[in-house]
Amino acid sequence: MTQSVISEFIESICHYKQEDDNMCAQHCLNALIQQPHFHAALLAEIATELDLQERETYLVGGADSLDYLKAMQGASNNMDDSGCFSIQVITKALNSFNLNIMPISSKDAGTALSESVKESAFICNFQSHWFTIRRFSEQWVDLNSQLKRPNLISDTYLSIYLTQLVQEGYSIFVVKGELPYCIADQLSAAYELKSISDNGGDVINEIDKDEMRQIEEAIFNSIQAGGGQNAN
Repeated sequence: MTQSVISEFIESICHYKQEDDNMCAQHCLNALIQQPHFHAALLAEIATELDLQERETYLVGGADSLDYLKAMQGASNNMDDSGCFSIQVITKALNSFNLNIMPISSKDAGTALSESVKESAFICNFQSHWFTIRRFSEQWVDLNSQLKRPNLISDTYLSIYLTQLVQEGYSIFVVKGELPYCIADQLSAAYELKSISDNGGDVINEIDKDEMRQIEEAIFNSIQAGGGQNAN
């Protein structure tokens, strides 16, 4: 394995770092789809729409029902002034990309925790913080916006890491559906990256400079010919 291969792969990943803001939900979503599609105004619009739907549900009991009056007088259930968004907002936002999420402990998630390497991505939440763990071809990466850069995760460590997060109080959601294909997916597949860890993982074969250049040219031509993938 050459360091230049790993560096090139990491640099190709869209990583959104949290600064002095509380937009980790936005960063989490954009890291998952690997494009800057979601922004605060869009997520706030989704939250407002969900609030209206909830109020309409309460209205069935009558305009003078206790639930409806509380909903009308209270704050939003789906966002707050600090920029935090609910799981309902996250779910609806991902639905626009034909993606769905479910708790890793639910029956529908199946063996997502015990056989986590077979999944495509996970979304993790603790209090107001959200972040994504995503697979690029066969290589897992931690895209936590609190990290300075993406953190490579080996297959062996992935399930241990998820279990550790659950023990720390995180809610883990498995992502179902086909993720948008991106440059990092192409590089990971082309260089046959698998189970590499920043803390020491499995070793891949050395790739010489000529082969690297050929792969880079093939990927560039593929991107120019195919274009990007957008939400439905």
